[in-house]
Amino acid sequence: MILKEQNNHHHHQTNRATHSNEIGIWGMGCTAMQQLYDFICESNPKNKIGYYDVKHIEEPLKNSTSLNFNNVTLQLQQNIESYHINQFFNAADLVIVNGNHHHANNMLLILEGKKAFKPNAEHILKTSTIFYNEQTATLANELAAENNQIKLILGSDFETINQYIQKHIQQNEASIIGLILTGGESTRMKQNKSLIVYHEEAQWLHLYHLLQSKCAETFISSTKKNAQLFQEKPIITDTLTGYGPLSGILSALLKFKNKAILVLACDLPLLNEETINQLINERDPTKMATTFLNPDSNFLEPLITIYEPKALQIMLSMLAQGYTCPRKMLMQNDVKILKPLAAHTLQNINHPQERDQLLETLKKTEKL
Repeated sequence: MILKEQNNHHHHQTNRATHSNEIGIWGMGCTAMQQLYDFICESNPKNKIGYYDVKHIEEPLKNSTSLNFNNVTLQLQQNIESYHINQFFNAADLVIVNGNHHHANNMLLILEGKKAFKPNAEHILKTSTIFYNEQTATLANELAAENNQIKLILGSDFETINQYIQKHIQQNEASIIGLILTGGESTRMKQNKSLIVYHEEAQWLHLYHLLQSKCAETFISSTKKNAQLFQEKPIITDTLTGYGPLSGILSALLKFKNKAILVLACDLPLLNEETINQLINERDPTKMATTFLNPDSNFLEPLITIYEPKALQIMLSMLAQGYTCPRKMLMQNDVKILKPLAAHTLQNINHPQERDQLLETLKKTEKL
């Protein structure tokens, strides 16, 4: 995934942010940097890694930008804005920026000794790590002495840098926010499903307690009208309304733009800790989402799903195209699909007869 701006070899620094997780690399030659990017991609095939660079040509085209993704190249005869760049790199887990020509929020300085070092005060302030070798050790220590926040790593070879990148990706994996979708008055159930007691407490509270120890924070998705029902627990009210469960999912993703959202619906009374643990343990943050395939219905379960931060832009775009069903959004995107260890825990209870039958079954089970 590569984006290159057409320009000459003069400095062409911009302050635009390409991605929420970006690393600028500077100090090494641009050809070597391209080779480093290729090496990192080959070494991390599971991850989607983007590259933002200036394309060096002798006669620059006026306001021309080249976007390359999946072997497709687009030539844009206009300036590209920051939101275009963010949109292009939305699916990326990391974007590497050519720091010789652009700024990034986090900069790495590579002192390999093959290129004369040109000081850049602004870059130094944003540099978190310097990679050096025996030839450049003195320079590295002098630069680090001017900024005690800089970490020094011995080794300017591709493998040493790649190890740093791998650790960085792992450390920047989005934490999980829990979200209980409470819905409202169900026309089929003829009562609020979240208030039904299957396990000695209201279903919403049962799910809240299941998630509380597994997520960084857990919230109740509710309307303002019903907020008082949930015992002053943290509430997310819909900022987008009229789209059913999708409203709750998007409202949470909008509130926590760099967090993953683990969504649970209140019409799943058999959902247990084992199933939730499977969802979390087998999560793939490189995908748009991690979800279950219900073996009984052969449908994906969008309301027992972890939505990654990248899902927000995808789902908003699909909503603008007329899609309002979360399941269809999952079906048409890159998601990880799990086979549940306990398929019965995905059973939906939507009618009074189903509710009463399950309550009777649970009562008999408790007596055994």
